[in-house]
Amino acid sequence: LRLAGMPVKVLASNNRQGGASDAETVANFAGNQFQQADADNNDYLDATEFMQLRGMLQTIPLPDVEFAGIDANGDGMVQLAEVKSYAQTNAGLAEATLVLTVSDDAKTLFDILDANFDFRLSPREFLEGSIRVRKYDHDKDGRFGPSEMRSEFALRVSRARPQFLNQQRQNPAAMQAAGIPRISPSTSGPTWFRRMDRNQDNDVAWREFLGERADFDRIDADKNGLIDLNESTATD
Repeated sequence: LRLAGMPVKVLASNNRQGGASDAETVANFAGNQFQQADADNNDYLDATEFMQLRGMLQTIPLPDVEFAGIDANGDGMVQLAEVKSYAQTNAGLAEATLVLTVSDDAKTLFDILDANFDFRLSPREFLEGSIRVRKYDHDKDGRFGPSEMRSEFALRVSRARPQFLNQQRQNPAAMQAAGIPRISPSTSGPTWFRRMDRNQDNDVAWREFLGERADFDRIDADKNGLIDLNESTATD
């Protein structure tokens, strides 16, 4: 829809498609932790074991409940069914909530160039930036103007998720939104390549190279000023 001439997307997100519900998933996880906390394997937790369980389940949450709050029948023992029931009820409260998120999905030039979401612009990202910028040239005039970076507001409606599951399902887009750098240093290739790649962008630029310029130019087969993994491996 359009508000005051500005396009606004309205999205209804179904984040639960088949499989166990979030409440069931959390309850099953709590049950697994119960087994670990039951040190004497007598199928119930005493007060000491229960405190250990609370420490293991800080995100479910159990830390705010006392032993008597879980011991529903008051028999002085916390049973597996009582732990799972409490965890499932709390997770169900989150599922019963609708969340409306308002966001501006417009990208800055930095966002477009930062292809790997590590909040740094590498030489390669600059070199390949024109390809990524090209799709934002909506009027196809070969130029990238301010009007082509307009705001793209979105209203998203979805069911809330338990905090525990939100922490378990981070993805690159969510990491970027949260301001969490995602740096993935190379774990393959020659040792010299990995050690020279001091900024961990999976390329070795001339200023990182510890050899002679003639050697750098020889290894840099495509002559783009960067030695990538394939070029380093071919040389090695």
